Amino acid sequence: MIKISKHSLPLFITVLAVIVIAYSVALRVYGLGYSDLQGDEINTINYLYSPDKSFIDYLLEQKKGPIQFVINYINTSLFGYISEGQVRSPYLLAGIVSIFALYKFVKKVDGKNTALISALLLASSGLFISFSRITQYQSVMYLLLFVFLFLFVKSFESSARFKLLVISAFLYGLMILNHYDALSVMPFILTYFLMKVRNDTTTFATNFRKLTVFMIIVLGVTLSFYIPFLLHSEFSDSTSGYLSARLLGGGFMPRTEITLKLISMYIPKFWLYLMFFSSLAGILVMHFNKIKEYKFLNITFSDKLIKTIFLILVCLLGFAVVFSLYPIKPRTSGLIFLIASFGIIKALFLTTKSSSAKISLTVWYLASFWFYLFFVRDPRTHVYIAFLPGFIHAAIFYVWLLKHKLSFVRYLAVTIFSLVFLYLSYFNWMIYVDRTPEYPWWNKTILERPMYKISQSNRIDGVFGFNSNRGWSDISKLFKEQCLQGTYESNEKDNISTFYVGYPQLMGDKWIRESGADNLIVVDGPQSWIYESHREFGGYNLLTTLYNDDMPVTFIYGKKDKYPAGKLLCE
Repeated sequence: MIKISKHSLPLFITVLAVIVIAYSVALRVYGLGYSDLQGDEINTINYLYSPDKSFIDYLLEQKKGPIQFVINYINTSLFGYISEGQVRSPYLLAGIVSIFALYKFVKKVDGKNTALISALLLASSGLFISFSRITQYQSVMYLLLFVFLFLFVKSFESSARFKLLVISAFLYGLMILNHYDALSVMPFILTYFLMKVRNDTTTFATNFRKLTVFMIIVLGVTLSFYIPFLLHSEFSDSTSGYLSARLLGGGFMPRTEITLKLISMYIPKFWLYLMFFSSLAGILVMHFNKIKEYKFLNITFSDKLIKTIFLILVCLLGFAVVFSLYPIKPRTSGLIFLIASFGIIKALFLTTKSSSAKISLTVWYLASFWFYLFFVRDPRTHVYIAFLPGFIHAAIFYVWLLKHKLSFVRYLAVTIFSLVFLYLSYFNWMIYVDRTPEYPWWNKTILERPMYKISQSNRIDGVFGFNSNRGWSDISKLFKEQCLQGTYESNEKDNISTFYVGYPQLMGDKWIRESGADNLIVVDGPQSWIYESHREFGGYNLLTTLYNDDMPVTFIYGKKDKYPAGKLLCE
């Protein structure tokens, strides 16, 4: 029988959490270099295409901050470009260390039990496993984020608080240099300063000076790059339009449905729903019993009344998200979420005795969730920023259940919790370890149910981190060794083929079989989602077929007058 203590997490859950975290770390490491470079991964190392251009000019022409490019530049400058696993390894390390960094931060805010469950939620999330398996900024971002939050909060407690504040400001500046997503953490920062003043008005001058110093350091770090970045001609010619298209023009249409479709490729849909509603329950667990009566002029609002209103507002958050999934006045859902969030934030400021860090976490969660799910036109996987405080809120609710005073609730919570994480572990195994077939490029089932069904409507841009080996390194060698020569076309993305072949397709990303290219490279299960069957092409011979675990994945055709013998030129 499992023994459950009222004062700490059940030993069984603690052991299970540690095992699942270790297992999830292993998933991040397994087959790191197996897949060809994918999508935006190539954009972080395409400076290799432009050896004549200075690296500074290259940085100023990008659409994001410089950190990920600098990491990759240092890596390839020291060791050269060796393999996909090599350029992904720094981000793997950041993703692994970030689990511990989250644990340290949450332990400071709400104790080791919530810290362990928060770390478990981050570690077992398929989206964050994928972040650790690509050569992009995300894992570095949330590693810096958790270290920053830990030092920032500690700077108000430690005797060396000014030094820690300076370090945290520098880290926040680095976060902004890493990606604009860092700006979505500003609600936490401002709320924390405001709560410190609310709790002790005599500290206003001191905290204002702290905020001033903090902002000066942040601006000093970030503007050293972003001033020349904004003045560069590439920004006005291209980058500003790209950012506007991604950020603005959505007309306040909710992005919950398309985001759910994308994120559910990494995380089971039932778990996304459960996590969201658990995070709302976490808001209640975190603050509900801290609500006190409030006096305004000569009117006294009882704590019971405020608690009732608070509960209704939290329920409205859930209603708004569910309502947004249906095409009935969709903009209304965003307005409901915004109004409910303002009401909750006002209640937190005026009537609760929750800690500054906890109130700041809730404000950050609500603000980032609304921004990415209801405001941004094209958020894609950037919603991960809202997931981070969501994990912490959900963890607080799960700990409350696992330590509930009713033994029946505790045992039921342990059973459900265990089954869910065993299923998640199996789900992640099927994604990142099992390659028969590779997910999601071919239909795949789990427990006789489809994990992801490929259809025209389900083909979503912006996926990454999944197993995808189509032999592009071998294709690169065939071109370098002159086995293949001349122009080529492929149904794969042009930036992928360009990186490996060394020059672009004849017609770019337009897959035109009749383009007259010397070579046709037909990829089965491409990241472009342009599926092309293996068949005869008029005027072409099949030169070779590339296999992956005995499964044909790439077919290379050569023009008959270019390859009169009907085989590779080096054969």
